Amino acid sequence: MAEYPQDFQAIFQKQKEFFETGRSQGLSLRRDRLSLLSQELERRTEEALEALQADLGKPALEAWLAEIHFLRCELRHCLKHLKRWQRPQRVANPFYFWPARSEIRRQPFGRVLIASPWNYPLQLSLSPLISAIAAGNCAIIKPSEYAPQTSAFISDLIASVFDPGHATVITGGAATGEALLNLPFEFFCYTGGEKVGRFYAEAGARHLSPVLLELGGKCPALIGRDVNLA
Repeated sequence: MAEYPQDFQAIFQKQKEFFETGRSQGLSLRRDRLSLLSQELERRTEEALEALQADLGKPALEAWLAEIHFLRCELRHCLKHLKRWQRPQRVANPFYFWPARSEIRRQPFGRVLIASPWNYPLQLSLSPLISAIAAGNCAIIKPSEYAPQTSAFISDLIASVFDPGHATVITGGAATGEALLNLPFEFFCYTGGEKVGRFYAEAGARHLSPVLLELGGKCPALIGRDVNLA
């Protein structure tokens, strides 16, 4: 497992410097890193399956379909459309702006914090990362401490593909997550429970940064008449 110094401010500053060079926004680097991530994910499939089995007892077929295959499909989709997505899009002007011409240029936010849960630890760590990198951002992943083997795999995988200034992994529990929320990320992405989701919403408001939340909700179940609820 790759080890990173837990000096959050230093890592955060390194990503700021990397982003300001403009390297993360270059089409060639984005394409190269996403392609390498896809290759490494395929090469290390068995290792990923073993980690998911150790943490969650996931059957290999379910883990492959819901996590690894899902991610490789997303990577193929991004690589196929990346060049088109970055092209400026011409848009019409109101007549009173004539003779001006307008277009939409998609720009990255900057540094993205991605916090993922334990139930789909690989998919919900790497899927937001793929989107963040495809859009030209830098990212820090904070995986769940309740899936330690998968977190170790993710950390080593990311270290083998990305410069730490581009994307890196910080592991730890609640105190680590709380410390990261004190940093002014330009975008927050969190998947998990409502209680912690509120902390991410508050951090976004405090730093005036967008927040993407996928929170748990009601989970209905059918209970047969013959079930003993005592």
